[in-house]
Amino acid sequence: MAPWALVSPASRGIGLELARRLLRTTDLPLIATARGDLDEVRERILDGAGAGVDKERLEVLKLDVCGAVLRVARLCMIGIVHGLAVDAWSS
Repeated sequence: MAPWALVSPASRGIGLELARRLLRTTDLPLIATARGDLDEVRERILDGAGAGVDKERLEVLKLDVCGAVLRVARLCMIGIVHGLAVDAWSS
């Protein structure tokens, strides 16, 4: 299997800059993740990556880990409030 890179999240900050740098300085296929508008994130990454970058190497996928963590936290809080033992990981 050929090497590839994953940047998660890549919509802003360090992840955005890392995705841009990987596109500029390597030939690796890049998978980037975001919670929001995937087309917007793709354009933001490519706009800062510079001219001559192969756009086909970039794939942006939707990934919302934060939403899943919040759902587990809510389940735990409901269990605590009602005096129940909640095993959030097995739900």
